[in-house]
Amino acid sequence: MSTMEVEQNGINAVPEGERRGRPRDLFWPWAGSNLSLFGVAFGVYIVGLQLGVVPAIITGAVGYVLSFLLVGLVAVGGARSGVPTMTLGRAPFGYHGNKLPTLFSYISNVGWEIVLVTLAAQSGAEILGRVAPGIPETTTTAICFVVAAVVVIAVGVYGHAMIMVVQRYLTYVFVVLTVVYMVLMAPPTSASRWRPRPVPAAGWAASSSP
Repeated sequence: MSTMEVEQNGINAVPEGERRGRPRDLFWPWAGSNLSLFGVAFGVYIVGLQLGVVPAIITGAVGYVLSFLLVGLVAVGGARSGVPTMTLGRAPFGYHGNKLPTLFSYISNVGWEIVLVTLAAQSGAEILGRVAPGIPETTTTAICFVVAAVVVIAVGVYGHAMIMVVQRYLTYVFVVLTVVYMVLMAPPTSASRWRPRPVPAAGWAASSSP
């Protein structure tokens, strides 16, 4: 299938002749999706839990491994049957019983896209604000939001072939940007941040008092 052809498959079973790709090809879309601002925000959140840098890295790594292991196990059935996971859920839940898990999955997917597009819009607006400080913040945010949303929708409409190509190049870009970001943020990181922050005794006393 050409990258410029609109995707024709949806919740149907993909015919055997149209199933392409190898397991290692999934590295690009997953790497491109996780080497993003969301990963940075997730790391900031973990450090905000009063963890040192090393415990935060270990905690994040363990969380990623466990979560992706679960995703991989769930995806095995889809790869063997050629249908999406939400459609495959009809087997254990039944036709009508699968509607509730599908609804939860849909809400999760929509929420995920909203978060990523919003982060992209805010980050783009911040960059534009520094490059062209005369443009109002509301205008730059709106422009970046529309651009991010159009790109996401367009790539989704063209489907799997386009996603695989776009994600490959996005992975290269995100790796470079992530390295640059880490280099810029490394100097302010003092040695004390590599250790967990102690909780004051007063905090324990306050939390245990009636």
